[in-house]
Amino acid sequence: MPMRGHCNPPNGVPAFLYQNVDEVDLEELRASAPRNWAIVEFRGVAYEVRWLRPDWPPVISHYWGQGNKSRDALAARCLDRTFPLAKGPKDRPYFSVRRPYNVNLNCGGGHLPGSLVPISCVDLSLVWTSMTLRSWRGKPDYSRFSNIPSLLDNIPHNNAWHFTELIQQCRAWAIEAGALGDRFAKMFTEMEAAQQSLYGLLLSTVNHVLGVALKIKHRGGKPHYVVLLYEPNCSVAHRRVAADRIDDIARLTLASFLPHADIREYLPNGDCLLVHHVDKAILERVRRRASGAPAPSTAPLHGNLPPLSRALLALLLGHNQYAAAMSLVPIVRAMPEPARRALLVGSQQKDDAPLVFHAIDGRHPETLQAFAALIEMLDPADRKRQFTEVDEGDGDSARTPTEWALKAQNAVAAGPFLKVMARLIPDDAMSILESTVFDKHENPLCMAANEGSAGTLRAFFDAIAHLTSSEKARWMTRDSVKLFPFPVLQGAMTSTRRDPLDALSDALDGMTLKDKIRVLNQYEAFPIPQFCSRAAWQAYAAAVDRHIPLADRPPGLQRRYLHACSFREAPARPSLIGRSVQKALCALFGLEPPAPDAAASH
Repeated sequence: MPMRGHCNPPNGVPAFLYQNVDEVDLEELRASAPRNWAIVEFRGVAYEVRWLRPDWPPVISHYWGQGNKSRDALAARCLDRTFPLAKGPKDRPYFSVRRPYNVNLNCGGGHLPGSLVPISCVDLSLVWTSMTLRSWRGKPDYSRFSNIPSLLDNIPHNNAWHFTELIQQCRAWAIEAGALGDRFAKMFTEMEAAQQSLYGLLLSTVNHVLGVALKIKHRGGKPHYVVLLYEPNCSVAHRRVAADRIDDIARLTLASFLPHADIREYLPNGDCLLVHHVDKAILERVRRRASGAPAPSTAPLHGNLPPLSRALLALLLGHNQYAAAMSLVPIVRAMPEPARRALLVGSQQKDDAPLVFHAIDGRHPETLQAFAALIEMLDPADRKRQFTEVDEGDGDSARTPTEWALKAQNAVAAGPFLKVMARLIPDDAMSILESTVFDKHENPLCMAANEGSAGTLRAFFDAIAHLTSSEKARWMTRDSVKLFPFPVLQGAMTSTRRDPLDALSDALDGMTLKDKIRVLNQYEAFPIPQFCSRAAWQAYAAAVDRHIPLADRPPGLQRRYLHACSFREAPARPSLIGRSVQKALCALFGLEPPAPDAAASH
């Protein structure tokens, strides 16, 4: 009989992270464990295998992943995490014995309020750095990470925008991973000159963000230099190193803090990262601002760039370092064609995303222009491949660049991306756009409309503005062919905002009356009334009133409006749409709205 295993939460680890696992065959896993070591497996916020020595409680290695994984994969992909605890010397990075460092909230600890986007390394590292800077002694308060509600209370819903805005205003350096300690040493020297005792940093790779706190303490009249590094995949702990001399700090590298397996994962195609100095004044200013488009320009990088690599290009594009990226264009152009192609096209492996994804993540028009300047050097086939390459998994999790650009969170980049695509591959742009919108498991435009992303819709409508009126109407009314066969109108009607319908209404300008009616008279596209917001009904009524004269409003529209006003499908919710919207809908046909008691009696 195979062994069955249970795991109780270690002391100090939030109980909500763990569930007992009954049907786990541990015999097969035991075969690949180090000799005389026990194995415990459990499923919590992340799926994890822990290898434990009976005589030494700390976790030695983990496997972190999302979803169900095969036992073979779990056994084969354990990562080396052998780090000393505080009992050892403090001149090399260690974990505190008081912190459980086997807890992972990254991409598994919940979702941001009002969003389907999971809490990620960006959120955790920014919150950790922020609370460290705000604390009196520069100590992180891990009670904020003790449960999901507390964690969500400390992560604003627009946190990703805060991060983008912040790093565009902070001082930044592009460095090689081996020079991390040298950068810390220079920051400590600067702190001493400015009589500062605490600095906050964010370290960005192509796919990960870490937090850092630099502190200067004084003991016996002498300075004591302390570095805290926060790795979000160890979400309620940090690594600490202390030294009495800056020269000792300068010898540190990224490998001093992270296992080699993690470094290979975070730096898959090069050995460089960005270091951002999180100025407290800038942080507070960004936090007070309402979310919106990123800042119009990005602060230039300080110092020299590391050697040219694909990772460097990805970092510069993904963090909107337009000037630095453009400075590399002449260097790339002067390279031999095979080397240039290898740099721009990459290995096409799963961990080597096309550069276009990083340019979209930069969420700025200038970033897409820098990307275009680089991709123009490729031949037509490779140029097209940049816009059709699939990234991140297969099946439902796969995505193309165009699909990613049309996601609601990338609304700022959608318009510039579609313009760049039309310029670089004019013969294929429309077919790629059409297959992206209508041949996927979900219509990204419908999803963007549902999430209130008018910017994405306006970018799409601009991209099809050159089509004839009938062709535009076909694109606006066509269903997706697979899992979510919804046209744009249905997504807009289920949004809590009126902006998507206003964008649709503006796109109807210049179209024929016949095609306007075709777009607005999609009876089957309307959900039942209780799934449509007041704002959507108001915007829809305004669109009909703007584009279709009273005499030309078809009976189908009248039936739908009367249906909505009578609440035949929602008798218990007569106030769902509201009297003001009822009046607006009925006024479209010169009708009187039903009396309140009549509406409620249906």
